[in-house]
Amino acid sequence: MKKIYSLEIEHEDNPGTVELTQKLTLDKSRPAMGLAGTYGLYGSSKWWENLYSGKIPKRIYEGTIEDIHFSGMNNESKSFTLRLNDGESYNYSCEVNRKRNMKHYQVGRKVKVIEFIENMKTGGDHEFVWSIEIENA
Repeated sequence: MKKIYSLEIEHEDNPGTVELTQKLTLDKSRPAMGLAGTYGLYGSSKWWENLYSGKIPKRIYEGTIEDIHFSGMNNESKSFTLRLNDGESYNYSCEVNRKRNMKHYQVGRKVKVIEFIENMKTGGDHEFVWSIEIENA
């Protein structure tokens, strides 16, 4: 399997995203927006420690790509449908850290997506992608 998306690399490439997420978490004037900070401030060393140790809940989706399609209001991005090993399906955007790796999204390839689950200020939970691995050709 080849890792084509890693949140760690995303943070290195786009540190401003981490900063904005942290600011929103700390902004008490916006109680309905952002992460609750349950596991530490997003992207902080404490937060990463909680992610790696398993304190932040994770969900793993494994299966085979059965469809690749355009999505978004103006069909501006590619997404894929994964037929999971249990027969269910999972849909997500084709995410990569390096554009050259988009070629790995092909029907019939095995995929493993690891997501982490964060508490939102509103009290609900939201899943975020931690990593995506695709079978090598």
